[in-house]
Amino acid sequence: MKELLDLYNELEKYNIPVIKVAFPVKKAGSITNGTDTIIAVDYSKIKDSKEEKRIIAEEKAHYETGTFYALNADEETIKKMEYKANKRVYNEL
Repeated sequence: MKELLDLYNELEKYNIPVIKVAFPVKKAGSITNGTDTIIAVDYSKIKDSKEEKRIIAEEKAHYETGTFYALNADEETIKKMEYKANKRVYNEL
């Protein structure tokens, strides 16, 4: 079972910065331009380290599975991408 620090260390090896942001609603998101990726996290919305671990693992899984989608993507696309990322999280954690 991976610990939260392990996840951050893996992101560092991938050269993926995790930045602190303030989102109006979301807790986190991954952003890529096809070459570079960042993970943005609104830590003020995260209640504990267990939730932080799940969120970081999910955003890392989006990178590892290439399951990124546009903010205006249709619901079916979002569900497919989230399913693939969450499946990876389940298998990893």
